[in-house]
Amino acid sequence: MHKKDLAPKFVRSIRKLLLTARPWDYATDDYNVWIVEGYCPEGSLSAPTADSYAEDIQGIKELGSMGVRLQQMVEKCKFFCGSGRLDLLVWDKTANAYKFSNTYEEQFTKESIDVVRRDMSHPCIIAWVLINDFLGVASLKM
Repeated sequence: MHKKDLAPKFVRSIRKLLLTARPWDYATDDYNVWIVEGYCPEGSLSAPTADSYAEDIQGIKELGSMGVRLQQMVEKCKFFCGSGRLDLLVWDKTANAYKFSNTYEEQFTKESIDVVRRDMSHPCIIAWVLINDFLGVASLKM
């Protein structure tokens, strides 16, 4: 079985990154990026133990991936620690509200600051996408 057959979605949306001051093709067949959507049969939306995270990360690396894009979620520190140890890059994309409001804006701003402060020392995180494709903010005048 080809490694692409094992993943539900193959991401080619990340074209170039600048790592160690040199351009790096991130979305070629040599450097695959996989979407992680957070399903875990034993733990519902997240892995129940650090060992479960380690197994997932090792499996991702064995498939030949250099990174993952977290889809509409913020993982636990255990995931970022394991990713850092195994040199897996993480593109973290948070969830959005269904509808924009002042309450949402206040809560989302506070939670986003808390997440960045909590996880900013993890070198595996290469990006935080805090608002995903303007979901929930379509009513705003740009």
